[in-house]
Amino acid sequence: MNWLYEFWESLTFGRVALGVGLFLGSLLLSFAAIGIVMVKIPANYLARITSRIFCQIAIGRFAGEP
Repeated sequence: MNWLYEFWESLTFGRVALGVGLFLGSLLLSFAAIGIVMVKIPANYLARITSRIFCQIAIGRFAGEP
């Protein structure tokens, strides 16, 4: 428990601000990467996958397959 007290005492505003800044920077970078990927994929990319899987499941159930 002593290590926690020492860690708490060693924290400064600068270290906390650096940690928060790194967290927010990586979060924004992740959101930007997701945005770029979502813009680059075709508009019907997910619809094609979903309809294909749905048809396979529906045909399988209609044919009596588990």
